[in-house]
Amino acid sequence: RKYGCSTGEAVAILREAARPGLRADGVSFHRGSQQRHPEAWGAPISAAASVVEALRSDGTAPWLLGICGGSSARLTARAQER
Repeated sequence: RKYGCSTGEAVAILREAARPGLRADGVSFHRGSQQRHPEAWGAPISAAASVVEALRSDGTAPWLLGICGGSSARLTARAQER
């Protein structure tokens, strides 16, 4: 929700894009900068999978899952001041 669109909107947008012949190779989500808990990725991965499944039912074959966001790192007090 922070970046992009909802799962339903993604399916609708990619279906509309396919009409003139554009090809959706995949979907992506922003996992959140400094996200250190892999279990927090379950919901967005599931949402991405539902978009892929919906597109595959239309005959499209997305193959790519992009996981975006900053790398997790422990910040020092000085780095946090910047």
